[in-house]
Amino acid sequence: MSITVPETWEIMRHSVQEARGQLAWCDRRHQRLLLSWSTCATRPDVQRLFSDYKARDSEAERKSRFHDLAQVDGWTGYRRRSSSAGAVRLTRAGRYEPVLKRWIELTIPWEVPHDGELEAELLAGFSVGNGTDSAAASVGREVWQAFGLRVEAPRDMKLVHVEPKPADLRVTFRRGRDEAVVRRLGMLRAWFNGDLTAWLEKEADKCPGILDACSPPGNALCDTEPAATSAVTFAGWEAGPRWRSLLGLRRERLDRAWVCPSSQTICHVMTLSFPGQPLRPEDFAVSCSAFKGH
Repeated sequence: MSITVPETWEIMRHSVQEARGQLAWCDRRHQRLLLSWSTCATRPDVQRLFSDYKARDSEAERKSRFHDLAQVDGWTGYRRRSSSAGAVRLTRAGRYEPVLKRWIELTIPWEVPHDGELEAELLAGFSVGNGTDSAAASVGREVWQAFGLRVEAPRDMKLVHVEPKPADLRVTFRRGRDEAVVRRLGMLRAWFNGDLTAWLEKEADKCPGILDACSPPGNALCDTEPAATSAVTFAGWEAGPRWRSLLGLRRERLDRAWVCPSSQTICHVMTLSFPGQPLRPEDFAVSCSAFKGH
C-alpha cells in the first residue's frame, strides 16, 4: 500500500502489523489523516458499516448531518457536518481490496476549513502495489518508504519494527533467523566529527571483525550532488560467548555506512545471518534523501 500526502505532514503513529494497523499523520497543530486497515476475507456489508459509523458520530455530536461521497476509485463514504449549514468536521471513506483481502479506511478530521481539492488528492493518492515498483520488482525487491527513508528490501524480508527517534530512524527486517537493520541518522553537524570509520567501530563494539574503507554502495539511491565519495564496511560476527560460535549459533555480521551529503545524514545497513547463504547490505537499496509525500 502507498499514499501521497502533503510534504509538511509527519507520521505521528504507526503500526507494522499486516493483519490490522494504522498510520496517522499530523501537521504542526492537528492530526490530519488516519489510514487504517484490517483483514477481511470477503467484502464487508459496506452500507451497514457506514450506517453504524453515522450512528456513532450522531451520538458524539447530535446535530450532525451527513452527505454521502460520490463513489470514486472504489471509495465509499461520507462527510459529517456539525449541523445542516455547519462546517465539514470529518470525511470518512473506505474501500475493499480483494487482492490484499483488506478493508481500507481513510479518516480525515477537519480541524481546519474543509478543502475539497485536498480531500480528492488524498483519496486519489492511495494505491495498492504490494510496496513494489517496476524497477524494484525486476530485481526481487519491495519498496518501503516513510520518515525520509526509502528502502528496497528483498521480497522475502518482513518489516517487523520501525523506531523513529529524533535524528535516528531504525527499520528492522527479518527472514527466519536472518535480520537487517537500516538506519538514517541526521543532525550530523551537532554530533558527527566526520570520522565515519571511528563511528562504525563504536557501533560494532565487542563484535569481532574487520573494518575497511571502500567505494560507496553501487545500489544506493541517494540522488545527491555530489554523491557519497566513500563508505566504511565491517565484516565479522555478532557479539556473544565463544561457545555459540563452536555450536554454529553465532551469526555473521556485515555493515556498510556512508554519508549522504545533500541530506546531511548517515545511511547505515547492518545484516545478521548464518554462513552459507549470508544476507548482505548490498541486498538493500537505500536512499536517505528527502522526498515528497509518504
